[in-house]
Amino acid sequence: MLGAIQDFMQCLPQDRLNFLLIDEVQSFFLMRRPMSDNSQQRSSTLAVDLLLQMRCILKELLLESPYWVAWAITGSSMTTLWANVAATPTNGFALIYQHDRLNLEPKVEMDVLNVAWEQLKAQATTRDRALPDDLVWRSPPQVAMLAYLCNEWMRNRTISTAAELVEMTMQGKLIPEVLADLRIVLQELGQPRQQLLLLHELVDPMAGVEPAKLPMAFGALLASFATMREGRLFLDNPLFAQVLQVGVSCTPNICPCTPRIPSE
Repeated sequence: MLGAIQDFMQCLPQDRLNFLLIDEVQSFFLMRRPMSDNSQQRSSTLAVDLLLQMRCILKELLLESPYWVAWAITGSSMTTLWANVAATPTNGFALIYQHDRLNLEPKVEMDVLNVAWEQLKAQATTRDRALPDDLVWRSPPQVAMLAYLCNEWMRNRTISTAAELVEMTMQGKLIPEVLADLRIVLQELGQPRQQLLLLHELVDPMAGVEPAKLPMAFGALLASFATMREGRLFLDNPLFAQVLQVGVSCTPNICPCTPRIPSE
């Protein structure tokens, strides 16, 4: 795979900057293989050897690509990505320090959200179902989240109110996705209960966390969402803090019992 991608990059025009996107990049680190046991149920386990190999492949792609290629990395489980980037073997250069991060605003002002809302309502006039008036203020203060809720309202005709839609999205999508992401990251970082204590303090507006105590994986993921006050970090993303608060309150559900994956 690595050789094929490198051959492809050599074929790209060299008189301009070519942007290549890897979406859902966490899939690199979630490859599984079947477990051989005597039970009737099919089970699988994380393919650790492939995971370690993919860390090295991603590092070589990102750091040794030709000058006419720039990579963009996105995904839906970015905590998993940053945990593996932090654990990638250094061998001269630490991958986690060799990138530019594009931080999206964690929240927008209400007047900005209202502009997006008017555009979304205008688009909805071509559909056979009107958007509920209270969806804009029930939505988390993010344009992308509001747009997602509008699409879900049009798609799922069994939902009758905006409150039901927001609740279903939080309980059926956002919270389970964060919990699944946290399980993998806590396994990777080791000492999951100690890491959970840090997350509890991070979302506590009266506590906060000393920056030096936050693991690199969490630091990279949460840096744009955090506010520094009196030498401590506090999470400044209402939606993420809400989801994370639910997640860290479910300690038995997200503390993995499996051993830490080796970093080399």
